[in-house]
Amino acid sequence: MEAGTPPLSEEAPRLNWINFLFILSVHAAALGTVVYMAAVQFSWWSVALGLFWMGASSMSITGGYHRLFAHNAYKAGWPLRLFYLLFGAAGVQNSALKWSADHRRHHNKVDTEQDPYNIRRGFWWAHILWIFYHEDASDVVGVKDLQADRMVMFQHRHYIALAILMGAVVPFCLGLLWGDPVGAMLICAFLRLLLQWHATFSINSFTHVWGKQPFSTENSARDSFWAALITLGEGYHNYHHRFATDYRNGVRWYHFDPTKWFVWTLSHVGLTRELKRTAQEKIERARETVRTQKAAAQQALAETAESAGALASSVLDGTRRPAPALAEDQRR
Repeated sequence: MEAGTPPLSEEAPRLNWINFLFILSVHAAALGTVVYMAAVQFSWWSVALGLFWMGASSMSITGGYHRLFAHNAYKAGWPLRLFYLLFGAAGVQNSALKWSADHRRHHNKVDTEQDPYNIRRGFWWAHILWIFYHEDASDVVGVKDLQADRMVMFQHRHYIALAILMGAVVPFCLGLLWGDPVGAMLICAFLRLLLQWHATFSINSFTHVWGKQPFSTENSARDSFWAALITLGEGYHNYHHRFATDYRNGVRWYHFDPTKWFVWTLSHVGLTRELKRTAQEKIERARETVRTQKAAAQQALAETAESAGALASSVLDGTRRPAPALAEDQRR
């Protein structure tokens, strides 16, 4: 099967035309935004607003949707939860409820047909094509804890309105302050969104293909510093799949994980608490297990190569040595 091709099944997946046309439109509008900035009006204030919207929305996905809502890696006060839910809606990756349901299923069924963004269906499927064939948004399972959360459910019920409000209307209104409402809206609603989408999507694709596996080889997840750079620390994906409830993805202090630093910092002002950390002994045991597995695999490969070499040498010697009967005939 070619990369990016939907798998054959008893019932072929149906194209979600709304998602397809919307995502296509955002790509086109992002290109139009660049043209607008170059030919119509350019404002550094609008660019700065776009960068802020990018950071706030990205943090709401990584720290909020992912580590808080999907994995319960820590507790957060209502002001921070509200921030996550508002700017998470601006990320236009579905409601926190639906996003978490999909992500929990990804962890529970990783690399199988039940994995929503299964990398074994192809790189482009895992990156973006799965959204084109996604099931009904009402299909939400495995998130009873979130369904009991009034703030999460309010966002879920009013997700589209909040996405439009936070993604386009508020930036437009702020742009009025410096005389570039259209530019501010275009940058925040389309160019920023496009860049944020593909950064987030890279975790489902790039970090299941390229990178290191120091903590587990049981699935395709990998650690990638480069992916961490564009996703506020989400690139340490092998560690995350092994220890999903840890509020850190980059476990070393020097690992580039701004989401970890953000959550830790807010714990000192009372906005986050009960940060979950995997015990160091458990982490080291995981590392040692992988080292042992890799050493055993290398030894088995070396032994196989040695056996194959010996067999080839034996066969070669046999072809060079004349058969006894033939040798006797030659002496006569």
